[in-house]
Amino acid sequence: MYMYAIVILKDKYFNFTYASVRFGPYGEPTKYPIIVCQSWKEGFEQAKKQNYTQVLFCHSGTVFNDINDFVVKLDNYPHQGLIGHIIDPLVKDEFFSLHPQCFFLDIDKFSSDCFDDGDFESYGIVRSDQNIHDTYTPLWVSPNTTKLKKYQDKFGQKLIGAQLNNGRMVSNWHQKLRDNKVYLYRPEIHKQWVDLQQKYIDVAESQLWITNNQKLFFDSTRHLISPASGLYWIMSAVTQNIDKITLVDISKNQIELVQSLIDQWNGSNYSEFVFDFIKHKKLTHLQFEKPLLPVEQLQLRKKEYFCQRVDDLFQQQLTDLNLTNAQFQQGWKNIKNISIRIINDNIVDQINSGSVEVDSTSTVWLSNILEYKYTWIKSTVEEIDQFNDILKYSGACVL
Repeated sequence: MYMYAIVILKDKYFNFTYASVRFGPYGEPTKYPIIVCQSWKEGFEQAKKQNYTQVLFCHSGTVFNDINDFVVKLDNYPHQGLIGHIIDPLVKDEFFSLHPQCFFLDIDKFSSDCFDDGDFESYGIVRSDQNIHDTYTPLWVSPNTTKLKKYQDKFGQKLIGAQLNNGRMVSNWHQKLRDNKVYLYRPEIHKQWVDLQQKYIDVAESQLWITNNQKLFFDSTRHLISPASGLYWIMSAVTQNIDKITLVDISKNQIELVQSLIDQWNGSNYSEFVFDFIKHKKLTHLQFEKPLLPVEQLQLRKKEYFCQRVDDLFQQQLTDLNLTNAQFQQGWKNIKNISIRIINDNIVDQINSGSVEVDSTSTVWLSNILEYKYTWIKSTVEEIDQFNDILKYSGACVL
């Protein structure tokens, strides 16, 4: 990878920016190192301290349609250590600046005082005849031989000056890179970008999680609050002395499967029960464990293949819990003695609104919801902070 870290300046629409760099278009984790900061100087210094040398800086509100594709194109984009939205003031004797929405640095070529206001010296500027758009966005700028003394009163002037002083060119973002990102500076642009996420949102709201894709931890509890995905709530119901279960899930298909399991399943042949449910519903968005099995491949497989794969995962769970199939089936019969509430909604909203109450008698299994693209698109950073505070001060066990 050419880029080794992403720094995000925390501000309005942080949740959207985080969602667009932490996840790909369909929610797959990208795993780029992310540094969140309150100022550019802080972000620069944190990246430097962590020994990153090449860093993409994004202001909250900068979002990417496909961050992986953006990085590939950035990796192949010729530059000399500084890429940004160059702004020509179009006024004599005024110095060029950068729009702070997004810029890229080889940070070893700069110092943190480039983000401070104050006097600086710089060579003058030769600009390209070509513009990205309009007349104030040169494709590049490079140094001339005139030495200037300036005062930074607009963002990025010291970064440009440092680059020019070292005889290096400053590159503007090429149109192919610009086409992959959006800056949410107007309400209508914000709405357009959110509307573009609807295809992913529709998938998330119909996804069926057959098993879980992370290691499961269990806690003795009287009240379990959990997403309805996979096997966690099932194994909890069988192994723990639970009085009440509250299942909150964004997927309507997941909710329907849960209700079917409670009403109709006898605790035997989970894989076959789920297969018949999928076939009856004609579902296509299915999740096993990592890595995700593409639906197109699954549709080409026979029932035996599907059931064997699910059975292997189910049996591994029983082994981890020291349960035989007979013990599990006997334990599942107790499901009729448990009060179960099922809600088709976002668990962040449900807990923040008080619709789902959390206290010291509760265990909350978060699964991966705080590392799930849907959560960051649907919830603001303030809502996620509120959610975390409620859990922190409730006395509940949070897994």
